[in-house]
Amino acid sequence: MDNISDQTGRGFEFAIVDELRKQAGVSLTDRAQTDQVRDGVKFRTLDQYRMRSFQRAAFCAGYHPTRRAIYVCNRAC
Repeated sequence: MDNISDQTGRGFEFAIVDELRKQAGVSLTDRAQTDQVRDGVKFRTLDQYRMRSFQRAAFCAGYHPTRRAIYVCNRAC
């Protein structure tokens, strides 16, 4: 059985990578795709509040395609 920290960390990692993969020109390596399958299981076991919080944070910390840099959005996430 995984510990809560591992479950939470991998769940957050899943949300970030899921957001990044939506960006134009981004493709995941084979390893990243395998990790997404593993981390997706952990993400889906989180409570709804945490899942939504992670999705919002991933959106706000995502890759901004017009600036070609990591950014933090100013909107209330």
